[in-house]
Amino acid sequence: MILNPVKNCKKCLKHLLLVTLLILTLTPLKTVSQEISTIGEIYDYEIGDIFHFQYYNVGYFLSITKIQIIDKYYSQNNDTLIYVRDINYKFVQDTSWQYSYYIDTVFYTCLDSLINNGNIDEVYSFSYYYNGRIVNEVEYTIPLEYHHFKKFVTGCGLAYHWWWDGPSNDYIDELVYYKKGDEEWGTPLWVSLEDQVNNNHSITIFPNPVENYLNISSEKKISKIQVYTINGKCIIDSEYTEKLIDLRYLTSGIIYIIAVKIDDQIIYKKFIKK
Repeated sequence: MILNPVKNCKKCLKHLLLVTLLILTLTPLKTVSQEISTIGEIYDYEIGDIFHFQYYNVGYFLSITKIQIIDKYYSQNNDTLIYVRDINYKFVQDTSWQYSYYIDTVFYTCLDSLINNGNIDEVYSFSYYYNGRIVNEVEYTIPLEYHHFKKFVTGCGLAYHWWWDGPSNDYIDELVYYKKGDEEWGTPLWVSLEDQVNNNHSITIFPNPVENYLNISSEKKISKIQVYTINGKCIIDSEYTEKLIDLRYLTSGIIYIIAVKIDDQIIYKKFIKK
């Protein structure tokens, strides 16, 4: 039997084209951009944005963090962006889950500078991954010493960080859910009971700005009130039953945040001390 090499080559080429077409069909749409995102684009949050992160060491969950942006403002010269965040933190300690709730402040400067000083290996977007938001990917490797892999996502910050510093130090910290306005991606993680309860409590505070006493209007009973500085420092932490708070001793001309607990829900409001 004599084989026809030309005919066989055409068959191979046909098969190769079919396989390539199948791969392209099954591969999610990916677009590549040559422009690296700026710091301002990566950390572009709005009040009300929610982010859920999970942190684990190869098969073992270490913590779950829920972050909600509750305030946003710029420095006087507009070169620094400052966010006030409500943090719900669930972590493993002594083989059991522990819970922590607090407010902190983060800031980002040099907003027009490229993320990671422009040291980015690839810039792309998947049609289904992070809802098609731009991903800036970078990888650092020193063989047998460490390996870091990061993904910076526009409007979501550092969304994925994997690092290896030895067999027992193999960690991943990743964004698994976010909600920005009407846009939602991923699967939310329950951090506390209050996440699972659909409360519709609302409060009103007045006067604002306040000079001496702050009134809280609520149809429900208040179980706890906390007052924070804009930098996240708690200056009042009490089991209040009254709806009138004496704030005469606070520094004038400063923005504060009040956290009012009703049932299992915490409601945040901003006020100014006159």
